Amino acid sequence: MRGTLVTMAWVVASLLACSDAGSNPPNSAGDPYSGGGSSDTDGHPGDSDLSVADPGTGGGDDNSDLPAGWSCLASFYGNDDGCDCGCGAPDLDCGGASCSEPGCYVDGCQFCYGGASGGNQCPAPEGWSCGEATWDDDICDCGCGVLDYKDCYSDATCIEPGCRARECRACHDGATTSDCTPDHWSCEPAAYGNFICDCGCGAEDSDCELGNCTESGCQSPVCDVCHDGSDTLFCVAAWSCDEALWGDGVCDCGCSYTDIDCGVDSCVDEGCIAPACEVCHAGAEPFFCIEGWSCRMSFYSDGFCDCGCGVLDPECVGESCSTPGCTADACEYCWDSAGVNQCPWDSGD
Repeated sequence: MRGTLVTMAWVVASLLACSDAGSNPPNSAGDPYSGGGSSDTDGHPGDSDLSVADPGTGGGDDNSDLPAGWSCLASFYGNDDGCDCGCGAPDLDCGGASCSEPGCYVDGCQFCYGGASGGNQCPAPEGWSCGEATWDDDICDCGCGVLDYKDCYSDATCIEPGCRARECRACHDGATTSDCTPDHWSCEPAAYGNFICDCGCGAEDSDCELGNCTESGCQSPVCDVCHDGSDTLFCVAAWSCDEALWGDGVCDCGCSYTDIDCGVDSCVDEGCIAPACEVCHAGAEPFFCIEGWSCRMSFYSDGFCDCGCGVLDPECVGESCSTPGCTADACEYCWDSAGVNQCPWDSGD
């Protein structure tokens, strides 16, 4: 009977996982390297948002640490998120190099509030050679003599005219501006330097390790995505799970290679569990990933109260336990570290 219920539970859970995944396709949003969006990644509002607000609206109910005269959001003060100027009082993040009058600017200000046009109005810093319009434009500009710290969010940038780096989205050489892709690049510009190894694009992707390939339709073990003209091919030679699970919007772990749907906190070894995993694989049997769960994954939330599994089973109503070999009133199965049921009563097995 339990085997039938386990199978039904897996089918229902799989359908729910697919339904959830369908609403969040991979690479659709949340990429800090793609630009766009109305807010800066540090939590400050974009240019179209209000720059000055009642301090009480920003940092919760307790504003006792705000200096007298502070007129910007309370959450901006001393939050290690950049030097805020024009807020009626100096920001602790500025280290003394700031100004407080609305609309002011001094060298060191990273966010400037209170001017006539509203919004964040800091001008480009001294040494910026790419024109005022390219500063704070939601595009990571490189080759401008100064780091574009408003739009570039990692160290994978450069400042010398004509340079290129992984995060750059607009490369300037003093006379022209390019999309930063290498010569002969035939794929979409956004595919270059996006932390996914694209192959078959006519030129090497900066995201690929040594051994990638550039010819249309080619495949290499390091490739995440392979391109053949206008088509995108499945090309992960090391992937051990079903091909349809790659890039399906669900983070699959235990497939011998990192799923493109997973972040940094995933894993690849068979049967492994990590915080980012949504479905874990051990051979042909997939299971849901519950960190700390030491029993068979198909036993988790399957309609029976399993105890001794390292984590409390949500099916247990009343007193239960999680230490291997333990027993409690609500337990229907009491598993020890060897996977043997130690319940002293008939569990219906």
